[in-house]
Amino acid sequence: MVCNPIGRTTISTNQIPQSSQGLSHQPKGEELVAGASSYSSYRGGIEVEIDTREDQRRRGLAYVCGARLILECCSRSLYPSWDAHNLWSVALAEKLGYHFDHSYTAYETEGG
Repeated sequence: MVCNPIGRTTISTNQIPQSSQGLSHQPKGEELVAGASSYSSYRGGIEVEIDTREDQRRRGLAYVCGARLILECCSRSLYPSWDAHNLWSVALAEKLGYHFDHSYTAYETEGG
């Protein structure tokens, strides 16, 4: 599914968003529970990647991380491209202002 409208943003157990340029700052004794970064970049943009630890989901952490990453992209004149992996990702993208464009068939393989 494709949805259309740097740094890494993370949330630790104290739930304070932090941003850096590809390195996450993790206070001593804190544990990362959510984050947004890019697994791929291209001239003028990035591919957005967001994840939240399972036991911390449904608390708005992915939304906060995603919003911060998108704002960082805007400040750097980068396009934050969103290619949703599932319907939950589509819902988050729409909440962040993206609009559903189209779906396509993709195959996932397991590493071995």
